[in-house]
Amino acid sequence: MSPPLLVLYVDDEPSLLDIGKIYLERSGICNVTVAESGFTALELLKEGKI
Repeated sequence: MSPPLLVLYVDDEPSLLDIGKIYLERSGICNVTVAESGFTALELLKEGKI
């Protein structure tokens, strides 16, 4: 079995982040990390967490 896809989902609406994460992970083929801003997303990328 292939390792899961790593997905970075960025949105400034916290409720959409929750729903989107649940929906995407339901398939079982990806792990989703969420960020509420582009700045936060870039920091996660720089830190190598994604």
